[in-house]
Amino acid sequence: MGLSVILISGCVGIPIAGLIGGSAIAIDLSRDNRSVGTYLNDNVLEAKISNEIRSDATLSSSQIHVSPTIINGVILLTGEAPNRTHIDRILDIVKSFKNTRKVINRIELAGTSPLASRAND
Repeated sequence: MGLSVILISGCVGIPIAGLIGGSAIAIDLSRDNRSVGTYLNDNVLEAKISNEIRSDATLSSSQIHVSPTIINGVILLTGEAPNRTHIDRILDIVKSFKNTRKVINRIELAGTSPLASRAND
């Protein structure tokens, strides 16, 4: 992980340095009702879940494309997997993390979609 700079805007921009997956994140508090701490917790958890799914040996298929989106500890899983066993394993991984209030599974049982299609999501 690299050092990132987080910019909080509202009336005044306040830079905050933190470790978030090596990319710069801009928070616009006027558009997001979450506190800065909740926003950061959600994003850290999102990165951890994504990494855990990608590094799981049983999920090494190139046909698995799953994206977690987390807001206030509620996890929305979207994407596709080729069989129910993969989806069940992903759900097990996600539910193993602390601070998750709810998991909403919207993973499609399907083959690989074209990259252009996923880019439009």
